[in-house]
Amino acid sequence: GVITAAYGVVEQIFLADITHKISRGSDIGRYAMIIGVLSSIFTIVGGFFVGAIPFRPMFLLLGILFILDTIPLFFLTEEQITQKNKHV
Repeated sequence: GVITAAYGVVEQIFLADITHKISRGSDIGRYAMIIGVLSSIFTIVGGFFVGAIPFRPMFLLLGILFILDTIPLFFLTEEQITQKNKHV
């Protein structure tokens, strides 16, 4: 509940920041549709994996995957946004 609510606010702010004002509604709608469709597909795929692979190996595999997935985050740099280079 609380995490979903906080994530939703940040998500909407980010989407509003990266979209153009003219097409913002259709861009956010497209994003919501893609997330909904992919969530449905990956729920089915996840259900298949739960039935096909025992819990312990899946838990270890996903743990290793999440650790490897965070490594690139340590090498990212952020660009400082100023009035000159702010994209509207």
